[in-house]
Amino acid sequence: MKNPCQPLVSALAALVLTLPSLVSNVSAQSDGGEPAVPRFEAASCAFARPTEMPVGATLRCGYLVVPEQRLSAAPVQGATLRLAVARLSSGHPLAADPVVYLAGGPGDAGSTDLAPLLGGALPTLLDDRDWIFLDQRGTGRSEPSLACPEVHVNSAGVTDPIEISHAQDCATRLSDAGVDVSAYTTANSAADVADLVRTLGYDQVNLYGASYGSRLALAVERDSPELLRSVILDGVLPPQASVYADAPISVSRSLRLVFDACAADLRCHAAYPNPLGQFGHVMSTLHNHPVAVEYTDPASSQSRHVMLDSTVFMQIVYVMLYVPEGLTMLPALIGLTDSGDLGAATSFLPDVEAYASTVSLGLYYSVECAEEGHRVALPSLPQDELPGVRAELGISDDLTRFCAVWPTGPAPAGASAPVASDVPTLLLSGRFDPITPPEYARDTASALSNSYQVEFPIDSHVSLSTGPCPLGIARAFLATPDQPPPTGCAAEGTLSFVLP
Repeated sequence: MKNPCQPLVSALAALVLTLPSLVSNVSAQSDGGEPAVPRFEAASCAFARPTEMPVGATLRCGYLVVPEQRLSAAPVQGATLRLAVARLSSGHPLAADPVVYLAGGPGDAGSTDLAPLLGGALPTLLDDRDWIFLDQRGTGRSEPSLACPEVHVNSAGVTDPIEISHAQDCATRLSDAGVDVSAYTTANSAADVADLVRTLGYDQVNLYGASYGSRLALAVERDSPELLRSVILDGVLPPQASVYADAPISVSRSLRLVFDACAADLRCHAAYPNPLGQFGHVMSTLHNHPVAVEYTDPASSQSRHVMLDSTVFMQIVYVMLYVPEGLTMLPALIGLTDSGDLGAATSFLPDVEAYASTVSLGLYYSVECAEEGHRVALPSLPQDELPGVRAELGISDDLTRFCAVWPTGPAPAGASAPVASDVPTLLLSGRFDPITPPEYARDTASALSNSYQVEFPIDSHVSLSTGPCPLGIARAFLATPDQPPPTGCAAEGTLSFVLP
């Protein structure tokens, strides 16, 4: 699933790089004289050079050309896609096996995550090996893009029925352009990753998959294990998880953990002795008596007017649960809102608006309608929900409405089966994760015979860049994936709540 921190990162500067090819052989021919598929085509980097680039680092770009539709084994060449690829090297002596980064969403692009990672974990990891960023089919700068600018979404997805008709407009536009949206699946993206490894001439690579990227990484691990030296899954989303049906359960679980942590903190408990009760009161009050509020959209500097009701408040809470900084502010947010002070809640509305701003919506729903649409009412976790969360979160209802108009095919047979593998795999989870809870990682690890699971006590969704502990564990694992990494630093930690 989506990492909501991503839209808050500053845009990249407007500098286009012209750098050498990743590989020298980019003109392979098929037997019929046509360019072979798959193939790599060198190109300038069509995005800005990140300002955090380490001294001496190089960035080289190009496109991986792959078939759009992979259902047929016939040699007849059909439509092809151009998938944007960026390779980042520190310039130091490197291991031969790079790390291939698989972004979340589904619908996020690897190139979009490059700059934020350079501001966090990546500079240290670059000392050891190259990193390759792939814009998965339909995302980012890959061609064609399945972005749907016609549709307005936020943290809860499509919240206005009129947006469903806009989704139909997007589907029609893509179809008229010759795009076969049924080809945009996790299985096909996994085949793209395998093509990337082989086409660039690597014997083996390491995969890092964040959120939905972990589901894609598992698909590669299932389909092409011979190409993998190791795999890191961060915010683990296994194919057998019913993430939409589980969402109210997972969010309720995360909220309970925050409230329990507040109760165990003397200052937080003194300020907010009953945050669960206050949360219920806020939700009931805003459901019955919505309040008009105004905020400034940071992207346009325009004023926006919103009715702050229980659904919007739930969206705010949902976004805050994704990151440790949000967790520490939740009791205060709920307490202030309960007292009638709406300033804190209003200040988070730009984050809610920006939540899905970088997602390729067509790719998102092409994947989710095929893989999750048939099981929106089939939870894979024990049900334990706080009152009102399911009704106000509305994620499953949104998916059902959208899938009714989005033209996509069924997922391949076995797509929702657990992945069994002996590839060395590190699974990272945050204790408070509201969408890919640690239970998912435990369930996934049970079928991976050579795996190591780590749960961070004060992290939430996706942990690699949250501090030196997960970074150190990941680096040690990449150095010797056949040995358990040292995990002692993940044993302790408590939230430090922000209080008035």
